[in-house]
Order: sequence, then C-alpha cells, then structure tokens
Amino acid sequence: MSAAAVLDPGAWIEASPVWPEIVRANVLPVLQSHDATVVGSWPIAVALPGADVDVICHAPDLPAFKNHCRKAFDERPNYREEHYETDPPAHICRFSSGTLRFEVFGQGLPVTEQNAYRHMLIEARLLALSQAGFQNAVLDLKRQGLSTEAAFAQLLALPGSPYLALLALEAWSDEMLIDILNIHSF
Repeated sequence: MSAAAVLDPGAWIEASPVWPEIVRANVLPVLQSHDATVVGSWPIAVALPGADVDVICHAPDLPAFKNHCRKAFDERPNYREEHYETDPPAHICRFSSGTLRFEVFGQGLPVTEQNAYRHMLIEARLLALSQAGFQNAVLDLKRQGLSTEAAFAQLLALPGSPYLALLALEAWSDEMLIDILNIHSF
C-alpha cells in the first residue's frame, strides 16, 4: 500500500478486517471535533490479531479533551486513562469495545504533526518502496514481541531509538529509502 493510500482512509478501510467493528464502536464520530485519526499498524497492514486500534486527536484544550473522553468512554470495559507531561502534554484513554482494544491519544499538536502519524507515514513509504518480503519480515519481528517501529528499525539497522530513527527518515528521498532497503535486501 502506498503512503498516499494511507492518507486516503477509503484505501485501507475497505481492506481492513477491523473496520466494521471500529464503526460499531462509534469512536471516530464521538471524537470528530478533535480530528480523530486511526494510525499505527492497522492502516498500513502490519497489525497482528488483537492489536490495539490507535486513534490520535488534536486536543489543544487537554482538560476539555480529558472530560470529553471520560464522558464518552468511561463506561466502556477496561476504561483507564493516563496523563503524560511530554512536550506538549498528552492524555491517553484506553478501553475495549467488542473484540477491539482502543487507545485514544490527545495532544495539542495537529494530528499530522504528532509522532504516531509521522511514524505511520514513513513506515507506509518504506512498505510501498520495498520488495514483497519486507512486510512479512516486519510481521515476523512483531510476532516475536517487537513494536512496529522497533521492527522497522531493526530490519534497516537504524541506530539508537527506533522512534527517533524513523523520524529521521522523513526527509529522505524515495531514492535514499530504496537504497537503504536494497542494502538490507528488501
């Protein structure tokens, strides 16, 4: 799937086995005013069964976002919330709906500037530019317990934090990404 396809929800929604359940959970409409966006492994087809559905939100008024989430989801099974003093601060609520686990992340940045969105886009570019075996190799490492970012970083021998290393690839041209994929036989 191309990076452009990730930006078009219809491209992955039709292929996603979890989309009908996401719709039934009614999470995105409830968070529509926060530009709720599904990110992570499901849109780029590297999710394992049982993976969380990650939803990021633009929440410039974090206390209001926290209250909105609490009112909307606190009666859902397994509801819990956490606050993180990151830059900017973030609020996360987690809960279950049907067979899915949701993680809703709110931060004062527009969703397109949040790290989860940026990671997903570079991962989508790498998948689109790689040979067939790369996606399977990512999935194999995830089955061994690695996070999506750690799997990409390990396969490409990226040094340091996998999260920061992937963000460093954002500015790379497609040709540069193809070169690193080819060096590692992908």
